[in-house]
Amino acid sequence: KRWQKKPLLKMDENFKLDIISPEKTLFSDDVLMVTMPAVEGDMGILKNHINFITFLKPGIINIQLKDKSSEELYIEEGTVEFSSNILTILSSTVFQLNELSKDLVQKMIEETDKEINSNDLTDKHRFILSHKLSVLKNISI
Repeated sequence: KRWQKKPLLKMDENFKLDIISPEKTLFSDDVLMVTMPAVEGDMGILKNHINFITFLKPGIINIQLKDKSSEELYIEEGTVEFSSNILTILSSTVFQLNELSKDLVQKMIEETDKEINSNDLTDKHRFILSHKLSVLKNISI
């Protein structure tokens, strides 16, 4: 009887996610996990992650919602902060994947292709544009 098992308390595994553009808050809710394209590489964020500030490169943000469903967003750039179990993403270029049209994606590909062929780009800018082009070409609508 000394070693009776006590029921484990299930801790709340959610944390707060805010995605904000200059015009409005695009997303604000508790989530289970976020995967995002940081400049250092893809990052997966769960509750109690170490605090950080970083920048995003073009790519897909995958949000695992509380009900275990997921939502995907395309982002071109942004600043990210995680502190006290609040993940804040600031960006002026965020689109829900299900809201992107084939025409818009094609237009973005053409604009990026034109920009990448410019002669006055730094290697870093050319790398980011190449990555953006790759991401855009892999979006299936």
